[in-house]
Amino acid sequence: MIVMVAKNDVILIGTKGGTGDLGALIKSSLTTGDGDDSVYATGVQYRSNTLDMGNGNDFASFLNIAGTINMGAGNDIVEARQTGNGFFYLAGGNPTINMGTGDDIVRTSSTINTRASIDGGSDFDTLEFVNRDGKSDYNPYFNDL
Repeated sequence: MIVMVAKNDVILIGTKGGTGDLGALIKSSLTTGDGDDSVYATGVQYRSNTLDMGNGNDFASFLNIAGTINMGAGNDIVEARQTGNGFFYLAGGNPTINMGTGDDIVRTSSTINTRASIDGGSDFDTLEFVNRDGKSDYNPYFNDL
């Protein structure tokens, strides 16, 4: 378990050439506490892991998400960057995202697995689909809108 107690933490997980996974083989948890915190991982947040961001305007970014993320109160952003299946199911666990109160954004570049649970909490929340693979999203039928 990793617990950060200072305000406004920035946590980078992974290196060039490394996996950058949060707890690939063991059950782990990361708690940042209150403050405007950021967690960026080059790899996967696994099913056995819990990320608790605490209250504040927080940002969490993973290649894939398969565990539990609790963002707490604040205007938060969670993103799954994988263009194939950002929110994915692994045996024994489903992706669970709890955004808490605030105007939150959940961002992905792909489909969301039907076993995923995303709770935006109260206030105004947005689900964004972002084009990261360079494929065109052009549709000529929308030109006149």
